[in-house]
Amino acid sequence: MLCEITGFHAISLQPNAGSQGEYAGLLCIRAYLQSQGEGHRNICLIPSSAHGTNPASAILAGMEGFNHTL
Repeated sequence: MLCEITGFHAISLQPNAGSQGEYAGLLCIRAYLQSQGEGHRNICLIPSSAHGTNPASAILAGMEGFNHTL
């Protein structure tokens, strides 16, 4: 039923850590951009205050992490 509501092909209710949700979100964003013909949009803005999983998730999702300060 959740797949039907969201339009996703699969859904997991088993996130073991926040970094997994972060990674799943980035994968969804990448898939959406690619489906819209905008796969070239691959930069993920990461605040300099973020901890280590943020850049790692971006890289694993096929994006380029870009650290910035506010």
